[in-house]
Amino acid sequence: MKYVWLLFVFLEAGLMQAQTQAPLSDSLALQEKLQAVEQYQQAGNKKALSETYYEIADGQVQQKEYQHALEYYMLALITYRELNDLSGRAMCFQSMADAHRELKHHAEAIRYYNDALDIYEELGSRDHAGECSLGISFVYEMKKNNKEAIAYTRKAQNYFFFTQNSEKIRQCKERIKMLKGS
Repeated sequence: MKYVWLLFVFLEAGLMQAQTQAPLSDSLALQEKLQAVEQYQQAGNKKALSETYYEIADGQVQQKEYQHALEYYMLALITYRELNDLSGRAMCFQSMADAHRELKHHAEAIRYYNDALDIYEELGSRDHAGECSLGISFVYEMKKNNKEAIAYTRKAQNYFFFTQNSEKIRQCKERIKMLKGS
C-alpha cells in the first residue's frame, strides 16, 4: 500500500506541473477528481477509487498527455486487481495499450493488448477481444509488418463474426484489402 501512496504523491506532483498548460476548466475538473481520490482513499472505497483513477487517465488521453494517462491507468489497474475485477483490469490493459501505441512503444502496446485479449477471451467478450486484435494489427502496421497486421485483422474479423457485428466485419475486410495493397 505504501507503493500506491508514494506513486499517488508522485503523480499528483507531476500532474500539478502539467496542469499549468491545461485550460482552466480541465484544471478544475482534475482538481475535483484528485479531491475525490483522497476522499475515496480515506473511506476505503476501492471501487470508486479505481473508477476515478480511470476517469483521470481518460482525461489525460483527451489532452494527449499519454504518459500521465499511463500512470493513472496503472493506479486503476492496481486497484482493480485488489478488487479481483477482471473486466476493469482488461479495460485498463486495453487503454494502456492504446496509450503506448500513441507513444509508439510498440512492444508495450502489443503486450498490454495481449493481456487484455486474454481476459476478454476468459470473460467471453468477443467484441472487446476483436478491438484488441485490431489494436495489435495497427501496431504491426506502424512497424511496417503487414503480414502480422493482416493476421491480427483476420483474428479480429473472426471475433466480430461470432458477435454478428457486420459493420466491424466490413471494416476488417476493407482493412485487409488496404494492407494487401500497400
